[in-house]
Amino acid sequence: MAASQSWKLREASSAGFDFLSNLPELIKVRILALLPLKEAVRTSTLSKSWRHTWFAIPSLVICEDGIGLQTLSEFIALVYRLLLSHIHSMAKLKLVFRGRYERSDIKEDLDKWINTLLEKHVHELVLDSGYYVTIEIPSDLFSLPDLEVVNLRGCELNVPKYFDGFKLVHSLKLEYVKLAGIEIERLILSCPQLKYFVIVTGHLAFDDLVIRSPSLVELEINADFKDLYLETPKLVTLSAELNDGDSGFID
Repeated sequence: MAASQSWKLREASSAGFDFLSNLPELIKVRILALLPLKEAVRTSTLSKSWRHTWFAIPSLVICEDGIGLQTLSEFIALVYRLLLSHIHSMAKLKLVFRGRYERSDIKEDLDKWINTLLEKHVHELVLDSGYYVTIEIPSDLFSLPDLEVVNLRGCELNVPKYFDGFKLVHSLKLEYVKLAGIEIERLILSCPQLKYFVIVTGHLAFDDLVIRSPSLVELEINADFKDLYLETPKLVTLSAELNDGDSGFID
């Protein structure tokens, strides 16, 4: 009797495993999309049918928490390897590295993974280095043609002279991004579909903050500036907070 029950349990377990292995690829991808990336990658060891499934996850969220790397260069190199493994187009890439990483020369690694993104058709890009690490974003970022949502935090940007605009970007968020006021004006004006813009400058101050956009609907500002110039005919909502504590809200 006991042997019969044991056989039935093994049979049921085998049937369950076969069921998982034989799931349609689209269903498996949807399952993995609900898991943290670390767990999704681990499923590649389940069976041959799951080995490459995580490559098709439409959104990658990569956080440095728990990875245990010592330098920012090591982390960026890891991101590059993950991007190379991901062989499909990518709806979203979110990269968070808020730890107090030891600074090192990361320009070469950053160039590599930005160039890799050129082939991924990324629609949403989130780069968050928090308050402790400020990285200079390679100019190739401005060559990503499919971007629709861009959120940057703790970065340094230099808008290249050849920049022809983010033609599809409708949402842009800049927090603690080192960028000259004139470059902000130029960047916004180069986003003809922009509807939502947020800027948080921290300790950076501007004499004049100029925002010109024929399409902008919602604007949030937390910044230190002497004068604010708006040329935004479609603006519906404006929320402004100065670093000295003054704030205002217009709807």
